[in-house]
Amino acid sequence: MSNSKSISELLDTARQLSDREFEEFYRKIQDLHSKKGKSDSAIEEDRLLQKIKKGLPSRIWLRWNYLIARRDSAILTPDEYGELLALTETVEKYDFQRLKWMAKLAEIRGISLDKIPQRFGLTPS
Repeated sequence: MSNSKSISELLDTARQLSDREFEEFYRKIQDLHSKKGKSDSAIEEDRLLQKIKKGLPSRIWLRWNYLIARRDSAILTPDEYGELLALTETVEKYDFQRLKWMAKLAEIRGISLDKIPQRFGLTPS
């Protein structure tokens, strides 16, 4: 024998509650619902945060920083200079996309863009 009640039985029980009890029941159902399944905006937030936090592959950052160091030491070859320009374009495109993702996250949250890094513990790319 099961202890579970049908939806119909649960609704009948809810109808018998006083106004105060029903409001408390309703709030608890809403809490339960939010814990059981995320809203579309929460799912979108998670998706955006994953993209923002993932970043570019470390091999790109390592190579880019290496080439910048060589440039700053004035020992960059012409081929490396071309590679540095291409990597810089990649980094700038990523930073622009990351900014767009952060702006979308700010829009979903209803807060200003400048609050996003602190709110989500994000660091500059």
